[in-house]
Amino acid sequence: MRLLNVPKDLIGDDRLSHVLSASERLTCAASVEEVVAVLRDTARAAVGAEGIAVVIENEGRCSYVAEDAVSPLWQGQSFLIDHCVSGWTMRHGETVAIRDVWLDPRIPQDAYAPTFVRSLVMVPIGRPVPFSALGAYWPDVRDHDPDTIKLLESLARLATIAIENARLTQARNRGAALRTTQNRILELAVEVTTLNVTLDAIVREVEALSTSGFVGSIVLLDEDMYHVEHCAGPSLPDAYTDALKAIAVAPFQGYQSALMAVADIMIDPRWSEFRDLAVGHGLLVCWSVPIRSAQGALLGAFVLYHRELREPLPADIEIINFVAHTVGLIVHRARTDSAIRISESRLRLAVDHADVGFWDVDLVHDTLVWPSQTKAMFGISANVKVTLQDFYDGLHPEDRDATIDAFLAAAYPERRALYEVDYRTVGREDGIVRWIAAKGRGVFNAAGVCLRVTGTAIEITARKAAEEELRELNDTLERRIVQAIAEREEVQQTLRQSQKMEAMGQLTGGVAHDFNNLLTPIVGTLDLLLRRGVGGDREQRLISGAMQSAERAKTLVQRLLAFARRQPLQTVPVDVAKLLSDMGDLVARTAGPKIKVVVDAPENLPAAIADQNQLEMAVLNLSVNARDAMIGGGTLCISAGTVLVGDGHRSKLPKGEYLCLTVADTGTGMDAATLGRAVEPFFSTKGVGRDWSGSFDGAWAGITIERCSHDSEFARFRDESGAVVAAQHDRASSGFAHCRGVRAAIDARDRAAGRR
Repeated sequence: MRLLNVPKDLIGDDRLSHVLSASERLTCAASVEEVVAVLRDTARAAVGAEGIAVVIENEGRCSYVAEDAVSPLWQGQSFLIDHCVSGWTMRHGETVAIRDVWLDPRIPQDAYAPTFVRSLVMVPIGRPVPFSALGAYWPDVRDHDPDTIKLLESLARLATIAIENARLTQARNRGAALRTTQNRILELAVEVTTLNVTLDAIVREVEALSTSGFVGSIVLLDEDMYHVEHCAGPSLPDAYTDALKAIAVAPFQGYQSALMAVADIMIDPRWSEFRDLAVGHGLLVCWSVPIRSAQGALLGAFVLYHRELREPLPADIEIINFVAHTVGLIVHRARTDSAIRISESRLRLAVDHADVGFWDVDLVHDTLVWPSQTKAMFGISANVKVTLQDFYDGLHPEDRDATIDAFLAAAYPERRALYEVDYRTVGREDGIVRWIAAKGRGVFNAAGVCLRVTGTAIEITARKAAEEELRELNDTLERRIVQAIAEREEVQQTLRQSQKMEAMGQLTGGVAHDFNNLLTPIVGTLDLLLRRGVGGDREQRLISGAMQSAERAKTLVQRLLAFARRQPLQTVPVDVAKLLSDMGDLVARTAGPKIKVVVDAPENLPAAIADQNQLEMAVLNLSVNARDAMIGGGTLCISAGTVLVGDGHRSKLPKGEYLCLTVADTGTGMDAATLGRAVEPFFSTKGVGRDWSGSFDGAWAGITIERCSHDSEFARFRDESGAVVAAQHDRASSGFAHCRGVRAAIDARDRAAGRR
């Protein structure tokens, strides 16, 4: 490698360091592209310009391949070599220093007008014939410093030497690259992949190795040798390769020779009919070598195109012959394999689309062949080997004997029966029971010996299930009709009950509202009389009793309004266990000496969100009703505890853990008709003349059930009739959950005041 020396006359220049840096990097450059990159990165700083550009001559045009400037110049553009100053520099091999670009005739003014450039220095690169140029640009009119010009020329000389060194290195590496490419092509030949991918990869390998820059293509002919069947040309225009597939093979008749070289498509008579197609895509030269199979049959051709007129190089011919021979072997093998695959694919598609699995029992070698689809019918994975014993073991016990008998009849020489049977299998790996319909025949030799039994199998589980479902539907049709009618009647009854409750609520609310208006002056008057002490002691007692009755009436109004949804409830967290414990004495006094009262409520019960006063009155009213039902005495049990509610429970609550409050007695009980109306508002079983007490004798009259979140726990309260009210308790919370819960309006009228 030649050393890159910086001229000594530049020593002492402040910009020398940039040139030295460029020299070091150019020494390591291994290609023209790397040299261009070094110039782009260092030239501007070395000469103090506002912009630099690297230009390369390419087929009579100057291509601006790299730049570094304060604003865009011409990177990515190309100009005719005779119409730009860089072309003049390369053609004459001279440095050009222009003081004012507007005044120089060599400058294409249209190209320079949009840029900042007013002056420039352009130096040629390459020897003996320059093939590139380096330009430096300034935004003002100036006389260029000789030192600046020398710096640019030094960079150009350094770049020239670097390119020569890179080409020497590339020449030494070409032999190794050729061997590597040949090895890679051989590897591609044995890789398991599609033919198109393999041929495209081979063409790319050859194109990458080419020093002349040709474009490769592999053309394959169809079996009748009339049309192009395939064209692998990754670098060719798609329109060109598509057009080749639509034309006859006339231009490819020359492929019969060892090498057909068309030096100029424009004038070669063999391309007269297709000249416009090739030239229209910029293809001027064509070299081709026939591709043959090992048996000598013509398969196609390996074709190389070039976009400029040139002769093939010896290195190109060497790689062309090698590729043509290798591709012949690849294509022949691929077509043979393809024919086999197509045959197998047709059979497989027919079987798969029909959801059919096949089977083949070789009785001579005692082997069984099942594809994956048939294995799946026996619950066996696709990669598991099977034997005839797997077939026997996979049969359902109830179908095993009949299935084996049918198989033996098909293999018996004297019968040679058609094997046609439906049987069940039990999956070996998944245990699933499947229905299979199998059909097949034996294959016998001339001596009458059965060699094999082959056939097909179809899974008919869905069909059998549909048949069974149809039978079941027919058997249960009457029962399902009765059930549907019952469900409809239940829905209608629920709707009627809802409408009745809505009407009753509206009526009750209206009456309670008017009654409340009447009570207001009465309560106010009685309160005034009490405060002023009107009358004597007896009168004051009467006024006090009247006041208590008025307050009771006011409480009754509030309950009626609550029933009608017009009075808000005062809901708070309620400790149900403590509430029942505190009410024990009150209930015992109310029930009387003949009634034994038992309270059973564990202390660790969850709390409920409820109106405590309404809940107390509900329990008290239930207790009074229980007392009235036990005329001769008995036991009244008030208990609370947690219960688990599952699917289908009569409460219709979501399944989970709930709090159940029960009031039970040993009284006369209720018949079915009474039980059905027990929770209706204002319903009573007390006879005429009995003290109704203002309670809604149906234990839960006036209580509304509102569901909360399914993700929460509920407290549930139940009387002996099974009526339910739910209030929420959040299991995860240390306090009380806040949600809609019990709504109640239950009255207990003061009997003593009523007797006064």
